[in-house]
Amino acid sequence: MIWIRVVKLKDLPKLIELSLIDKDSIIDNNNYIMVCEDDEKPAATASLKISKDTGLIHSINILDEFKDQFLEDALVRSLINLASNRAVFSLYFNSNQTKLINIFKRIGFVELKDKTFDCNFIKDIDQNMTLLFLDINEFFANQKC
Repeated sequence: MIWIRVVKLKDLPKLIELSLIDKDSIIDNNNYIMVCEDDEKPAATASLKISKDTGLIHSINILDEFKDQFLEDALVRSLINLASNRAVFSLYFNSNQTKLINIFKRIGFVELKDKTFDCNFIKDIDQNMTLLFLDINEFFANQKC
């Protein structure tokens, strides 16, 4: 059975050992990390950085043996819920991976052509990658969410 939950402190050594998270992502107090487990075995992680009412999904990591199980969709939706519960209204994702971009678009993210916006995450945005945006209020107003 697949479960998704917020990472606990005791999970960190195992997740670092499996290369599902890096040490830099756990230092920041504004980072939230979700872990997807298959029968209590870590399978994937995703992390979200929050600043005020804005969030940036900045990593999704899946172990090779779980890559064909479509865990990305579940992790992204879990991060959307987490962000909403933290009063985040705008959510961003920056990537050059076509598979991930398509998953995010299917969920409801839209591509931003203009990458000039006022956000504390601007230093984390790679201008050479695709930038996607989700209005969380619109997401939950949509019956397909």
